[in-house]
Amino acid sequence: MIRDDIKNNSLDRVVVAACSPRMHESTYKKVLTAAGINPYLLEIANIREQASWVHHDKNKATSKAFDLIKMALEKVKKDEALSSMSASVIQRVLVIGAGIAGIQTSLDIANIGMMLSSSKRNRA
Repeated sequence: MIRDDIKNNSLDRVVVAACSPRMHESTYKKVLTAAGINPYLLEIANIREQASWVHHDKNKATSKAFDLIKMALEKVKKDEALSSMSASVIQRVLVIGAGIAGIQTSLDIANIGMMLSSSKRNRA
């Protein structure tokens, strides 16, 4: 339905007022792509977690939800089309510090299979 609305109304940006972007942002981006819109021209106003779930006063929650939506609308007006790019990454880590935190971090990194870089500095 969203894809059809985008096409039927010649939209070039989309604001969704719903739940956390973490849940459905990738779905909405796929819909925008299928409708011929750059997926980075999407803004999600998280009115569930940031308004309805955290306020007991329905009027204040509704007012805040409208403010969140207005902010998303203003932001999407300034958004620019982006393109995805990929880059190769060398997965190495340098842990600085040999205290408890540094040792634990080194062990955690080693346990997930990351390579640790060791560096010796000449001290003069």
